[in-house]
Amino acid sequence: DTYYQTEKGYEDLINSSYVFTRSLFGGGSDYSPLVIFGTDIWTNGSDGSFIEFNAYNSAIQPANPVLWYLWSSFYQGIAACNTAISRAETVTDMSEEQITARVSEAYFLRAWYYHILVMHFGGVPLQTEEVTEVVTTAIRASEDEVYNQIIEDLLFAEKNLPDNQSDFGRATKPAAQALLARVYLTLEKNEEAATYAKKVINNYSFSLLDDYAELWNPDNRVNSEVIWSIQFSQDE
Repeated sequence: DTYYQTEKGYEDLINSSYVFTRSLFGGGSDYSPLVIFGTDIWTNGSDGSFIEFNAYNSAIQPANPVLWYLWSSFYQGIAACNTAISRAETVTDMSEEQITARVSEAYFLRAWYYHILVMHFGGVPLQTEEVTEVVTTAIRASEDEVYNQIIEDLLFAEKNLPDNQSDFGRATKPAAQALLARVYLTLEKNEEAATYAKKVINNYSFSLLDDYAELWNPDNRVNSEVIWSIQFSQDE
């Protein structure tokens, strides 16, 4: 109640909202079956782990650890975002402009977490307030309700995020617009998707690299194709 009111505390709270983005793409348990198995770019070997996500067999159950770790990690991320959004008005030693810019990152991240969840699970519990006491009941929202919240969060983020950030990996206006394009495309709202995709293409300096292989060069992680990048560090 006191630490989050300070600039250092609130910055740490916003930074903590990013941590759980790494859950889906490495840095811990292996979630790769959820994003590459069952597609045309990957298949399992004879003794691979979690091959049920490639074979679509009966081992895909609610208690499957791959599903549980994604669910639990992302709701921890959402909880951090909700706390940042709820506590924004209590911060005392940051300007209103600074607070709005930072809280917009939390809105972007909450939308991103919910977008991944709704794609995997359909309608999910929609929690948008900070949890301050034990909750033992989960109520499943509809897909429409989840997507409406995602779009609302992203529109706020787009309006208030800067075009660029001094820290590579923080959410930006074009990142919010790119995610809006993806969300609208998922909802088959093609005109809206095209509108936001064109904003990203035409209003910034993004461009395709001449050499596709350079995308996989570990020394070239900051390049003109990257709209938003999840960061990894051993320094927590």
